Amino acid sequence: MSLSDRMTGRWGELYSDLLPELLPAMEAPLQHHPCPHPGHISRHGDAFRLFRDWNESGGGVCNTCGARPNGVLMLEWLLGLDRDTVVAIIRDWVDRVEPVSARVRWRTPAIEQTTQEDDLKLASWLSQLWSQAARIGDPGAETARSYLRSRGIPDWLIMRTGNLRGVPSLITGRGSQEAYPALLGRYQGSDDQPIAVHRIWCTAEGKAPIEVPKKTTPHRSDRAMRGGAIRLFEPYRGTLGVAEGIETALGASLVGNMPVWSCLSCGLLSYFVPPEGVHHLHVWGDADRAGIEAAERLAKRASHVRVTIHIPETTGMDWLDVWNKSNEITDPSA
Repeated sequence: MSLSDRMTGRWGELYSDLLPELLPAMEAPLQHHPCPHPGHISRHGDAFRLFRDWNESGGGVCNTCGARPNGVLMLEWLLGLDRDTVVAIIRDWVDRVEPVSARVRWRTPAIEQTTQEDDLKLASWLSQLWSQAARIGDPGAETARSYLRSRGIPDWLIMRTGNLRGVPSLITGRGSQEAYPALLGRYQGSDDQPIAVHRIWCTAEGKAPIEVPKKTTPHRSDRAMRGGAIRLFEPYRGTLGVAEGIETALGASLVGNMPVWSCLSCGLLSYFVPPEGVHHLHVWGDADRAGIEAAERLAKRASHVRVTIHIPETTGMDWLDVWNKSNEITDPSA
């Protein structure tokens, strides 16, 4: 299935996560709204609207800036990124975020009551999923710990993490009879409130043999992933690092000897909001175009704190790769 087919009917979910400034236009898609482009808001007035089929196509138009008939062009325009980077962000999102069934993720008067009811059910399910999981040091999380060890993370660091749990068996999707152990990470917003749970289905030797072993749960319609992270450790004396995936963040913690949080993806990394009390933010980006551009965008957004960007020297590597490479045992006879 093409990326376009996979995104049909899901642009509202992605925009809720990555472009919440589009929410007014999503609530009333045929009405005109202020142009959402950062450079145009103050001077273009109510010139923007989404197309009638926007949730299928992602498209919209500003009467001054022109039409963006699909979601790729919309993200290129609003994020200021090239096509390859935008496609990488979309692909990462659609691979990671579980669809929200038939539930609508934005509000209109006709569906608000249904949306609120669905939100309550979802919040209850997320709370149950997390509360029934074993803490990372408990016996029920043994496979999750073994998975992290197989990735090169030492036990002493695993045992110090927060907001990671494990379950000995978790169904891999709606209607599926297949189940594997899973590592769970609790994703919190910039206001500390839990938003979603990231799941990595695994075995003691690595990722589970399923098509998509990493998925993030849906989240409430009135919350957005943007700005948050999985808070793996407490900041230390005003210093904090951020990276993309959980394993990458743990690798960066080892390399940099500092607390590093996981934002899950390059798209979410670029929108991270440093918590109060953090005055030095270290951005541990992946060594690819999307990772580098996300790190640079975050540095611009977080200009109120000191920001240091770290990128691996070798293209294609992340910070877990760097950690594991630095710990390779070299055969002295070679």
